[in-house]
Amino acid sequence: MARFSRFLLAAGLLLPNLAWASNGDGAALVAVLLMLAIGVPLYFLPAIIGSKRQVNNSGWLFVVNLLFGLSGVGWIVCLLWAVCGQTQAQDAYWRRQVGP
Repeated sequence: MARFSRFLLAAGLLLPNLAWASNGDGAALVAVLLMLAIGVPLYFLPAIIGSKRQVNNSGWLFVVNLLFGLSGVGWIVCLLWAVCGQTQAQDAYWRRQVGP
């Protein structure tokens, strides 16, 4: 979540520039903010799901989502990885079953 907070801070630094470029049209600024508020979480939805599920290699999931998410196919692959990937709890369960 700290990475997401830093992204929001960077977006917040850009907002005054967007307001200045919109020539006083508040509707354009609201539209841009709305698109950011909906688009960014939707784009990173696989990484958010993988982080909440504690999927193994969730850091790599974030990187792959960041780099290849715009292709559509990459986003779907990341979503499948986040939903179907093996979690740390599953690893612990299988380690207990097998024993030392």
